[in-house]
Amino acid sequence: MKRFTLIFTAAFAALAAHAFSQTPEWIWHHNDGKTPGNNERRFFRKVFNVDGKVEKAVLSLSVDDEGTGFVNAASVATVLEWGTPAVVDVTKEIKQGQNIIAVRGINHGAAAGVVARLDLTMADGKKTAVVSDASWVTSAEDPAGWQDR
Repeated sequence: MKRFTLIFTAAFAALAAHAFSQTPEWIWHHNDGKTPGNNERRFFRKVFNVDGKVEKAVLSLSVDDEGTGFVNAASVATVLEWGTPAVVDVTKEIKQGQNIIAVRGINHGAAAGVVARLDLTMADGKKTAVVSDASWVTSAEDPAGWQDR
């Protein structure tokens, strides 16, 4: 995973210039301790709250090997190769109150992972981030509504 972290860091160097304090972590489903398999599909989500008006919201996402990112059930990003992360403006998808980032990841063998960062700039100029870490919920199944509930 060290090489993935280095490449992800380089790919998002421009975002680092904003000096946000949180660093995203590569995550994957626990798989009951088993090694990730070929064509394994896993599902990830993070619920977070927004208090106030959002001026700008940018989602940065990479998946080893491929995946789709959702914000409040809207498909907003597609990653076809982990070394080419998606960086998308999702301002129109963010609402006051509860929000959900969800990712469907597909592994094609060997290492597997999802790394995500949502940078929020509020109308009052304050900045915050929601990052992938151990607090995200993961699943081997895709229950109905996993992207929006």
